Amino acid sequence: MVAGRWSHRAAIRHINVLEFQAVQLSLQQFLPLLRGRTVLKRTDNVTVAAYINRQEGTRSTNLSRLAAQFWRWCRHRDITPVASYFPGQDNLIGDFLSRGRCLPSEWMLHQEVMSLIQRTMGPLRVDLFASALNHQLPLYCSRVRTPEHGPWMLSLSTGGESKLMPFLR
Repeated sequence: MVAGRWSHRAAIRHINVLEFQAVQLSLQQFLPLLRGRTVLKRTDNVTVAAYINRQEGTRSTNLSRLAAQFWRWCRHRDITPVASYFPGQDNLIGDFLSRGRCLPSEWMLHQEVMSLIQRTMGPLRVDLFASALNHQLPLYCSRVRTPEHGPWMLSLSTGGESKLMPFLR
């Protein structure tokens, strides 16, 4: 995950310019893993996705210039970028982080308290009401589906049996 803050000077730029620059900065961050690959960049900005996929645009000279620079940068590193629109409401974690806020669900027990519970009641197997950002056990239930963990949800039955169910997480 990559996150950061814009300087005051940068923050006054148009949101489409900032979003485009964020795309490039994220690729720069993971450059060693991306060389020689086609990279799908999901963005909640329709304009940025269009400028990346078309390699230019007609409405904004700033974005056309950024797109041209971006594509030169990618070609020089043997990266083929492809963008798709990903609505902010479907990307809760990224949306909250981009606004500098914490998710209302992002709290967790202090590590010492968790260790005490593990010792007295454990071993615990599933971290309920957790997320990719705050889970304290390898297996956790999240209300937000994270693509890197696959489309699965843990179903807990009253009979003490657990099973993985597809496409519900």
